[in-house]
Amino acid sequence: MEINLETASAAELKRWKQTIDWDDAPPGSLDQLNDLIIERTVEERVEASQNKLQAGTKAKQADEMAMRRWPELKDKESAFSKRVAELMAGPDAPSSLLHAANEVGIQMFGNGAQRVPPLNMVASGHSDNAPEFGDNFNDANFLKRTEKLQNLLVGEGLIKNDPETLARIAARAKEDTSNGPTA
Repeated sequence: MEINLETASAAELKRWKQTIDWDDAPPGSLDQLNDLIIERTVEERVEASQNKLQAGTKAKQADEMAMRRWPELKDKESAFSKRVAELMAGPDAPSSLLHAANEVGIQMFGNGAQRVPPLNMVASGHSDNAPEFGDNFNDANFLKRTEKLQNLLVGEGLIKNDPETLARIAARAKEDTSNGPTA
């Protein structure tokens, strides 16, 4: 078993240590390896802690951005906030509040004019040129009409650009349109 002492993890070094006949090794080499294992273990734990802290900071920043971009989230009784909460509680929940809010934003505020909801105020909701409701809903047309908003949100890394995410957005929008417009 060959190993690169410069890049090997603590676990790899421990496994490698067990494959060596230390009776034939130069004096002090086992102690040096033990020191390296301890050093690598500490480095890995520090790096893991830093990564966890950074992930928490990014998640908090994403939540703050969601609250700025979608102020209706502050009103837990609003239709928008309730739909975001439902999406977050679902089995295919997006990875963050921001992703969920953006998906619901596409569903609720996408329209034929491809108007992007304002970033500093609540989107205006139903418009005169909004799509038909009920059986007239068409997933492909919906996704085409909301393409500009989708591209903006994907470009900012706020929703995933994959068929599953887009299908979930369209399906939820279809479900909502089957119930008729909401004020």
